[in-house]
Amino acid sequence: MLSEARTTEQVAAKELQVRPEHIPQQLRRCAQWICWRYVDRGEGKKPDKQPVNPHSSHKLANAGVHWPNTWTNFEHAYMTYLAYRNRGLRGVGFVLTKNDPFVAIDIDNCVSAGELSLEAQTIVSSVHSYTEISPSGHGLRTLHYLCTLT
Repeated sequence: MLSEARTTEQVAAKELQVRPEHIPQQLRRCAQWICWRYVDRGEGKKPDKQPVNPHSSHKLANAGVHWPNTWTNFEHAYMTYLAYRNRGLRGVGFVLTKNDPFVAIDIDNCVSAGELSLEAQTIVSSVHSYTEISPSGHGLRTLHYLCTLT
């Protein structure tokens, strides 16, 4: 099932707040945080989440998953988000790299009327990890710490 296409304004109206007290210290300690904003992709298409460099807050320049110089610690990204929400920042994001011990699982279209699907409940309860509602409000993202196997 495909999610419905919405404008940036419609998505932003349902904005979820960043709740730093729920983000695990293992993630907060890593300097792999960026901000993000919605960018319209055209009529009938859902908006894209564009990474924003927290160091360039007054210009809101792009960040990139391959540009570590555009990442920062959680506190700096969060303070930038708070300071520039009125200029379109909608959240903070964690950049996954091949060198860190984290992996993410996205579960799309599993939240309806605020309730998780049975399949999503099963996955979330079995992985015992940090889970957040996606910006669309219809999915989940879980972040997992992986141990090195020897």
